[in-house]
Amino acid sequence: MLYFIRHAEKSLVGEQTLTQNGLQDAFFYGQKLSRTGIFFDLIKTSPVTRCIQTAEQIVKGMNIDIPIQESGLLGNPGIFVQDDQKAAKVFNQYSVCEVINQLIQNKQHLEVFYPIQQASQLLIDEFNTARLTNKSILYISHDAIIMPFVAYINGITEIDEKQIINFLQGYEIIKSASQNLELKFVSPLKSRKTVF
Repeated sequence: MLYFIRHAEKSLVGEQTLTQNGLQDAFFYGQKLSRTGIFFDLIKTSPVTRCIQTAEQIVKGMNIDIPIQESGLLGNPGIFVQDDQKAAKVFNQYSVCEVINQLIQNKQHLEVFYPIQQASQLLIDEFNTARLTNKSILYISHDAIIMPFVAYINGITEIDEKQIINFLQGYEIIKSASQNLELKFVSPLKSRKTVF
């Protein structure tokens, strides 16, 4: 089983570490997973502090020892960023939704971001390789990585703010009948599937 989720609630200022609510929510998320019999062999997380904090709180909530491994594919810089200093300027100039749409439409600044096909293939390869290990892995990343990837897989060319996943939402990645990977949205309110 593979889960691909966004970190918990972050502060809006400073280094954007988790808020108190974010810390509690991640802990309760871990408890909920444990109560429903969902356990992981490994957590792979963006090296950004808020993602590491999310991983640590989920592990505490699950009350078991799970190794946490940092991955640059999931953030800092992530699969899309070629030049992190230039990317920071783009993120300061545009909203997250606007940046995601630029990535989806390949209208992004070519010296700053990789083409969406090239970048997304890195995650497809990661998930296919992970699936072959038969390990249960939780991936923790950012909306600006998860949403363009999901849009690419689904052939979506534009999203709006309401479609961006919230904190601790994401996708379960499962094998479909055709042996492709399938993304199943993980949220208490919605359920939808996509295949790639």
